[in-house]
Amino acid sequence: MANTKINTDVINDNAITTSKIANDAITNDKIAPNAVGASEIVDKVIGASKLNVVGNGTNSQFLRSDGDGSFSWDTPASIGVGQSWSNLTSSRAFNTTYTNSTGKPIMVMVSPIQTQNVVCQGTVIVNGATIGGWYFYDNASGPARFPTSFIVPNGHTYRLTVTGSTLWYWGELR
Repeated sequence: MANTKINTDVINDNAITTSKIANDAITNDKIAPNAVGASEIVDKVIGASKLNVVGNGTNSQFLRSDGDGSFSWDTPASIGVGQSWSNLTSSRAFNTTYTNSTGKPIMVMVSPIQTQNVVCQGTVIVNGATIGGWYFYDNASGPARFPTSFIVPNGHTYRLTVTGSTLWYWGELR
């Protein structure tokens, strides 16, 4: 049956189902190179209506399975997408645990300022893991700022444990 084409005149609708095809019956080595090209695939064979999707997405969205046979348009939870910087200096404090409940990862930018002539040290903790820190002492040049930034995944906690400093700026991309 080499090079024989089977068309819809030969096969009844729904005659071939997954239950009638043995596992691994159709593999790459059984399909001739370039046998299925764009001309063999009818435009919109698998459209939104066949996937149980309502509406059309945008160019930045993707289809996400809802787990029940339907699909929804979703936006990637990417840092910076649909987010803006907020100055949270007046509502944030060192040595306090916060939780990112935005539904997306956030970026935190904090600038402590050294209390003059004391050791300044800090630790960044995300979801219980220490991910960075600093230690500084300089009694000659005066107060120094220590800007630090980090990403916090959605649902994770974050905390800056700091001594010898006061908060100069706390911003979050959320």
